[in-house]
Amino acid sequence: MTSSTTTHQDSSGWLDRAGIILSGALLLIALGVLVAAPWLAWRWVQHPFPAALFGPSYVASAASPPNWEGARLGVWPPVQLEAVDGVRLDTSFALEREMSHRRIGDRVTLTLKHPDGSRDQVTVTLMQIGAADLIIYMGLFYLVGLAYVAIGAWVYRKRYTQPDGRTFGALCAAIAIVTCAIFENSTTHVLSWLWFAGLPIGSGLMVSLALIFPQPFGPAKRWPLITWLPSLVGLGVALAALPAIYNLNEPWNYEITWRIALTYLIISFVFFYGCVWYHRVRSPQALVRQQSRVILWAACSRSGQWFASSALS
Repeated sequence: MTSSTTTHQDSSGWLDRAGIILSGALLLIALGVLVAAPWLAWRWVQHPFPAALFGPSYVASAASPPNWEGARLGVWPPVQLEAVDGVRLDTSFALEREMSHRRIGDRVTLTLKHPDGSRDQVTVTLMQIGAADLIIYMGLFYLVGLAYVAIGAWVYRKRYTQPDGRTFGALCAAIAIVTCAIFENSTTHVLSWLWFAGLPIGSGLMVSLALIFPQPFGPAKRWPLITWLPSLVGLGVALAALPAIYNLNEPWNYEITWRIALTYLIISFVFFYGCVWYHRVRSPQALVRQQSRVILWAACSRSGQWFASSALS
């Protein structure tokens, strides 16, 4: 056995161990989000809200239905909610605090800040979210996330010793985090940092999976570390965005980081589809071609969920 072969086996060994630990940890985080999300949603619906949804930096969310009073009065991107009845919102959790001692039907004055620095005020009636809206914004996405955690955990348990099994389990965990935390990103904001991190990390995992499944590409066989690079890029995007997520002084910086993450997501989808289509058309093995057909069908469903989550943000 040559020294280069021994070195390659050693590097593969510690990469495998690291992959097992990190993939398992991501699944545990997703499980934690599954537990926390319903409780946070229940806590939020106990109080009224100002007829509009807001991101963690209080920039108005486009997820607000146009028939809500806030949207009709101009509480819509890119305005930022700066104060309620003259009380400045000093943290990303201050709005929930202000709503906790008000009642449904109260009239409050919202101070809105525009990107050019100008301000205006609107008066809205506090409302409680309806059951139908709660099902759309929370319930359906939560069930999707629950399914992804179950599938990812099952695959991880069966194939955690294989790179494709670990990567698929981690990807399912990232999708579950994004879908389960999407409601919190516009309400309590407790899970906003995890929701955002799940997007670029999941995008990187998608590229990593395309490099090794259904059949590894040559460079991924020779240099297994290559399969880690897309996820590391995603992690870098997530870490770079963290200071902007809760930055109330420069709230529109969050939009810039969001666009970077969305661009990475689109690139990852294109790469993933391209690799799977390549296997579907060019692989000499009938089993690989069949697996590629199944993956393409499943990926179409997954892409719809990811982009729905992105749109509702």
